[in-house]
Amino acid sequence: MAFALWTLHTWCFDCFDITPYLAITSPTRRCGKTLLMTMLYWLCCRAKKNDSMSKASIYRSVEAERPTLVLDEVGWVVDQKDERQGILCGGFERLGYVEICEGEGADITTKRYSTYSPKAFGLIGRLTATLMDRSIAIAMRRKTAGEIVERLRRRDNDEHAELRQKCRRWADDNADALKTAPDMVVTGLDDRAVDCWEPLLIIARQAGGEWLGRALYAAKVLSSERDQPPPGVEVLADIRKAIGGDDAMRTADLLKALNSDPERPWVEWKNGKPLTAKQLGALLRPFAIVSETVSIRGLADAKGYKRVRFEDAWQRYLPSSDGFRDFETSKRRNADETGTSAHFRNVAEDIGDGSKTDDLSHGHAGSDVSTFRNSQNAREDDFAAPEEERDATIDDATFGAATFSDDADTAPTEFGLVPNDTPAQVEQSDDGDIPACLRRCEQCGAPSNPNKGSVMPRDFGGIQHWLHERCDFEF
Repeated sequence: MAFALWTLHTWCFDCFDITPYLAITSPTRRCGKTLLMTMLYWLCCRAKKNDSMSKASIYRSVEAERPTLVLDEVGWVVDQKDERQGILCGGFERLGYVEICEGEGADITTKRYSTYSPKAFGLIGRLTATLMDRSIAIAMRRKTAGEIVERLRRRDNDEHAELRQKCRRWADDNADALKTAPDMVVTGLDDRAVDCWEPLLIIARQAGGEWLGRALYAAKVLSSERDQPPPGVEVLADIRKAIGGDDAMRTADLLKALNSDPERPWVEWKNGKPLTAKQLGALLRPFAIVSETVSIRGLADAKGYKRVRFEDAWQRYLPSSDGFRDFETSKRRNADETGTSAHFRNVAEDIGDGSKTDDLSHGHAGSDVSTFRNSQNAREDDFAAPEEERDATIDDATFGAATFSDDADTAPTEFGLVPNDTPAQVEQSDDGDIPACLRRCEQCGAPSNPNKGSVMPRDFGGIQHWLHERCDFEF
């Protein structure tokens, strides 16, 4: 879904103020990354596939051709000191420009070059945090020995040409509607994720049918796997867990708690040594949090941190109580009501993108056939086709009674779309008077949130449990 919408957006990106980048990453070689980049080259508008580009070639090419840059093996992009980093970071919005001097002597003048154009990056590992923040991430995986996938040809062919023609036709037919389309009001995503996904969601809404509902689902799933938070935000989350319900904590005790987890970065923070009081202060200083003398009953006064000093930062940077998985062992009820439950499984049921949608070349008319394939044992990031698949509408295969509409005013609020000037409808649960939107997750105890999605009913052995989409993995 994301790949299809992003490809189509390259044909009409001038209708928007932001063009989201595409980050195609893999943990190692032979995961299909380069082949996917080749498909982008054949399908995107005015695509240019390069393994490297100089600073000047980037902005001169964008200014003259408005291409889709398909940049494979971009290890050079991850260097923060490389001047191309700033050019690429600024080029995701319409107001991205580079200004340079041209001419010699008395004839020197300045000239501005636009850097605004779609760009797809392919690499092993991850882009810099800034570029990842401007990108929709597609994580590739190597296929298993018994997995059968369709082989794609690297050469151009008639099918590619037909798809390019349909994309161009659809973009031309719908350009005026896209330029004047009202903003999307989406909940459940952070502001930058909304920036990245809004052009694709507007395209999906214009395409009609079930495209909008499926695009919203893809946005939530892919945005939940965004870049790791910076160290300052990570330490805020771990401090919230360490302090718990106490009013204050001595620095020595706080450091002991932070450095006690061998899987967290603090235990070998610098040169293999644990986090120190000075280093902790440096991490917290940008949030205007400093140590002070604290009084704790039964202990001598000492330097430490008061809980009240963190409240504002926690609300701003950790809006959900489980934002970075800083929850304790689950105390929810299990099937035999003993109070503490072990994980029932480590593989979640998920729905892959098995779209058989027809062409988009005629707007709404040609885009109302939409299906999902039902893969019972696929992991969430498993986009490989199963050996057996059944077609099912999005209603009965994925979201129960939820239905999707191309009309923003009637799309369900449960998946993040809030109709403009329309009160959100509250969906009642089957078992009584608690609205689904007010249900709390039985795994982590938190309500619906941007990081783990909506709290929805899940069936385990005939017993219904209410869980986040993400907590389903932990249950």
